[in-house]
Amino acid sequence: MRDAENMHLTGIRRKFEVNGNEVVGKCARYEPQISFQGLRQTCQPEYPKFASYKKPEIADDGKLETTGVSHEQKPEEEMVELGVSRKSKKESPFCIDSLAAVTDEEFEMLTGLPNIDTFWQFYSLLDCDKICPNMAYCTLQGEKSISRCAVYGSKHLANSLTFEDELLLLLTKLRLNLLDADLAQRFNIPTKVISSLIVTWVNFMYETLVSRRKMPIFPSRHKVNMQLPKKFSQDYEFRNLRTLLLDVEILGEKSHQSVYEMDPFSFSALPTSKVWSFTVGITPNGAANFISEVISGSSKNSDLSKYVFDKLKSDFNKDDIIIGPEITNSVRDCYGSIDVDYIVCSKFAKSPHLVLIRQLASKYLERLLAFKILTCIPCDLQPLVSKIVTVTVLLTNLNKPILQRK
Repeated sequence: MRDAENMHLTGIRRKFEVNGNEVVGKCARYEPQISFQGLRQTCQPEYPKFASYKKPEIADDGKLETTGVSHEQKPEEEMVELGVSRKSKKESPFCIDSLAAVTDEEFEMLTGLPNIDTFWQFYSLLDCDKICPNMAYCTLQGEKSISRCAVYGSKHLANSLTFEDELLLLLTKLRLNLLDADLAQRFNIPTKVISSLIVTWVNFMYETLVSRRKMPIFPSRHKVNMQLPKKFSQDYEFRNLRTLLLDVEILGEKSHQSVYEMDPFSFSALPTSKVWSFTVGITPNGAANFISEVISGSSKNSDLSKYVFDKLKSDFNKDDIIIGPEITNSVRDCYGSIDVDYIVCSKFAKSPHLVLIRQLASKYLERLLAFKILTCIPCDLQPLVSKIVTVTVLLTNLNKPILQRK
């Protein structure tokens, strides 16, 4: 038996049974002469079966036969079968029509407006269909009288984006503060076009809403009292409440060059940011009724409160009540000289009405700062910071009042 196991295997032929066919081949150190046709059929791996997948057939000569479907066509057909199209983004760009089916919450998240109906009402308020065809487009350098085709680079590309989509682009920028490259990909236009569109529409909205007084924002005391929440109207002390003054500070990024010049081993984001301050006034139901000038630097180191008084003193009535932050004694005397009562709403106030007023102010700031453009003004838009602030504050008035009259 042992001698049989030690026999040299050279020249010994074995028989193998594969799929019922007798295949002859040499083993050991000799080169095999086995035909793998039957072995391939037996050991064919199992791949996922897409709808367009067909098992390859083997010809008599041992070569694979295709079934008329090329390898280049299979992935595309499989994507279509799975509901995916490589051209879907080109055919369905980000536009106002594509947002018709979204919920009100999703629309507000993207634009800051409560719903798509408000968008169209605002579009009509701006009178876009009449003004925009003759609107002069601008660049960051302040050039005007540039045609729409010159901004886009071609007439075909200019026709690919409607005026309502340009308005949507600006609202999305103000709300989400997306990068220009992100907006260009969403709207399927070149990145270099984005800045010109933003500058043009900010100037257009500012001129329409402020210069043409399409949205007057400081109503009379009679109109304020008509919308005064019941919690204030029934209280003798606050029934003449006219406005709440909120000091706001916003940041803007510095140029990359100034950041690179700093010590990289002890970097701080604070010195790399610019600061602007402004005061916004809101009515007792949470609607903006005043916007001050935007100044560079902190409000604590400026005469912003004196500027606010000088702008509003002609609109105040006797016995009006103004609630706001701490002011200097000289400014307080100015309010007293016209018989206007200025109340400082301290965080330690325990009066139920003052607590409610602080909650109202907090909710309005939450609404205003939801426009992420105010969290960090990009370098290229900082020359327009005053107009951007004004337009953004006015957009908050398109939402429902924070406190309803009941």
